[in-house]
Amino acid sequence: MDTLDRLFQQFLRERRYLKNVSPATIDWYQTAWTTFRRTPGIVATEPQQLLARDLETFIVVLRDRGVRPVSCNTWLKALQAFTAWMHARGDMPAALRLKPLKVERRVIPTLSPAAIRALVSARSHRFSRRRVHALVCALLDTGCRVQEMLSARVEDFDFDDLLVTVIGKGDRQ
Repeated sequence: MDTLDRLFQQFLRERRYLKNVSPATIDWYQTAWTTFRRTPGIVATEPQQLLARDLETFIVVLRDRGVRPVSCNTWLKALQAFTAWMHARGDMPAALRLKPLKVERRVIPTLSPAAIRALVSARSHRFSRRRVHALVCALLDTGCRVQEMLSARVEDFDFDDLLVTVIGKGDRQ
């Protein structure tokens, strides 16, 4: 294992235990690093050998594979977090920074009023379908993610004040 890989493992440990980042974020860092290391033409083994040109090469390879700019930017953020960490420790003379790629603004289509009416008015006498109907109505009313609502417990519902407490991204209420 070369110096960069050892430093990356230390970076992950510090992020996990000192910054308390989620397991999903650790997986994201790990995936970005593994993919970066497999990129042809990137041969750095020491922090001082890592250049902005390596990040540019990585982005070009991702774009050649058809990865969207918004996804490239997230991979880039993971790698830049690592280089900033190395710079803060004194392992690199400067953190590597690239400007994020321009991202097209896409409007995600929402449900039409007719579709919402159909979902809300769908009724059934079967318990399993009533349960799904209740879930759909709760999702429509709250804007929660499906997993957030599915992981809610009975005590998370306050029917007196018509509130539900859910744990969202980043373990936030």
